[in-house]
Amino acid sequence: MGERWTIFTNHAAVLLYLLEHPGATIRRIADDLGLAERTVVGILRDLRSDGYLLVQKEGRHNVYRVNPEGPMRRPEHGGMTIHQFFVRVLRDLEQARLTVQNHISKGGHPSGDGGREPESSE
Repeated sequence: MGERWTIFTNHAAVLLYLLEHPGATIRRIADDLGLAERTVVGILRDLRSDGYLLVQKEGRHNVYRVNPEGPMRRPEHGGMTIHQFFVRVLRDLEQARLTVQNHISKGGHPSGDGGREPESSE
């Protein structure tokens, strides 16, 4: 089995984490996501400088608000904002869920290949 991988980069993981935990400290973000605090500081700096995060000081702590109008950076995303991107993803995921559900109800396997592992191209 290959290395463990994830769908989202550390930047995306921090951004999504802050949607649910806007008042989280750097230490809490790092601990909960399994990242070094120094890594989280760099990611927060990147997200803030590129307009993905709004930072507000409340007492001695920062509160991080995700800017839903932040632009997606990849050209493949056609200049969508973060909000537009996730609306589209949710729509596409719902369609995929319905397709898989229909396939399973007809006796198929969720992977579409009877549950076999994909053949290696090596």
